[in-house]
Amino acid sequence: MKTIGIIVAMQLEMTYLQNQLESIQTKTICNHTFYEGTYHQNKVVFTIAGIGKVNAGVTTILMIEHYHPTWIVNTGIAGGYHRDLKPLDIVIARRLLYADVDMTSKIAGGYPYGQIEGLPPYFTTNTKCLQHIKSEGHIFYGDIITGDQFVDNYEQVDMLVQQKFPQYQVLAVDMESCAIAHVCMMNQIECIVIRSISDVIGKSSEMDYQTFSKHAADQACQIVLEMIEAN
Repeated sequence: MKTIGIIVAMQLEMTYLQNQLESIQTKTICNHTFYEGTYHQNKVVFTIAGIGKVNAGVTTILMIEHYHPTWIVNTGIAGGYHRDLKPLDIVIARRLLYADVDMTSKIAGGYPYGQIEGLPPYFTTNTKCLQHIKSEGHIFYGDIITGDQFVDNYEQVDMLVQQKFPQYQVLAVDMESCAIAHVCMMNQIECIVIRSISDVIGKSSEMDYQTFSKHAADQACQIVLEMIEAN
C-alpha cells in the first residue's frame, strides 16, 4: 500500500477530497491537523498548510517525518499568468522556481535570480504518473513561480518573468509549491504539483475569483484522486 501525502493551503481546497476518502482519522502535530484515510487501497494523508512558503515548508517536513509518504502532492488553486490560460484550466508543474529570491549580487555569489546558494536553480516534479489523466478543462504542462505575494497586477508579473525568467515557460504563480518541492528534494520524496486556475492575473475580477475558486479547487482534487486510482 502506497502512502500519498496531499498538501493544500486553504480549507476550500480540501473539502472535496475530505468527502471522497474512507475511514478518516485525525492527528494533531505541532498545531497542524493531519487527516488519514484510504482511497483505492492507498493510504492518503492530507492537511492544510496555510498560505505562504514558510507554512508550506514546515507542513511538508512534518508530513515526511511522521508519515513517510511515497509521493507528496501539492494541489489547489493558482493565478494564471500565461495569456492562453482561462479559469478552470489545469496547470501541472514540470519546474518550480522562487519568484522572490535574489542572490544575484556578486557579494552573495552572483547566482541566477531565484536560486539559493547550495541548491539548484529550480526544482523538478514527477509528471509521469499524470500522463493518462482527463479533465473538463485544458491541461497545460510548464513552470510555476512561487512567492509570498498575492499578485493581481499582470504588468508587474510580466516584467518579473520577462526580466528574471525569460528562459522558462512560466504558466502560473502561487505562494507554496516551490517550498514544498524544495523540502521534497532535500528528503528524496517524489513531488507532484497540480493547480487549477481560479483567476487569470490582470483579466479576472474579485467576483471571478469568488465564482471559480471553489470549482477550481474541487477540480484539482478530482485529478489528484484520478491519479491515485491510476497508479
